[in-house]
Amino acid sequence: MNETGNSFITIDLAKIKSNMEKIRNHVGPDVEIMPVLKANACGHGLIRTSDWLVNECGIKRLAVAQVREAEQLRRAGSQAEIMVLGGVPVNNLPYAVQEN
Repeated sequence: MNETGNSFITIDLAKIKSNMEKIRNHVGPDVEIMPVLKANACGHGLIRTSDWLVNECGIKRLAVAQVREAEQLRRAGSQAEIMVLGGVPVNNLPYAVQEN
């Protein structure tokens, strides 16, 4: 933890998993859930949060706001399907297509 700040946040990963199970029970087993992880997963850590959702919660699809965030996920080894919700600049298209 950074000792120079005056606040911190603790993420309860078990609660995230429990919430995902509750959502899955509500929508049914045939509905895919796509968490949105924009802005560094709302400051909780894009890679760690995505890894937890994919590996521990069975998530197959993730959404981000920018190609840059999708790139971070791919560089970290994510094999999840990724949807970029924001606009994709023309100069980002070759990378986006190449990295699926």
